[in-house]
Amino acid sequence: MKGQLSLEALLLLALSLSLLGIAVFTVNNLQQKQIRTMQQATVKTSLGDIASAADEICVLGQGNSRALPISQYPFRLSAQGKTLSASLGNWSSTRTLICTPDADGLEFYGTAYLWFEETAGGSVPKIRVSINPPG
Repeated sequence: MKGQLSLEALLLLALSLSLLGIAVFTVNNLQQKQIRTMQQATVKTSLGDIASAADEICVLGQGNSRALPISQYPFRLSAQGKTLSASLGNWSSTRTLICTPDADGLEFYGTAYLWFEETAGGSVPKIRVSINPPG
């Protein structure tokens, strides 16, 4: 009788530890997804802020610039045509601008610098977005 009771206690302990392990794994997985979602939302907000500042600079014209606080999570910023894209791993978000953006294609975080530039011909204005201040 004592041996059977010990075996049952061991089986119950093993089952409890297994369930605890599954619970810890699930909570950790949910936490990672929550962090990733928060990072994506922060980067998307930063892209919106950059796009709004770029459109404002475009409308105001030559001599305008902004130093813009952005996400502390590093993200890649690229431009194609009048579209500005922010990517974080496999995830990306885009915004269309009034003027043609020109981005470094580097990882951005902390501060983005934006300024108005005219092309060599002077006919097409563009907005430069960089991790470095103008000059």
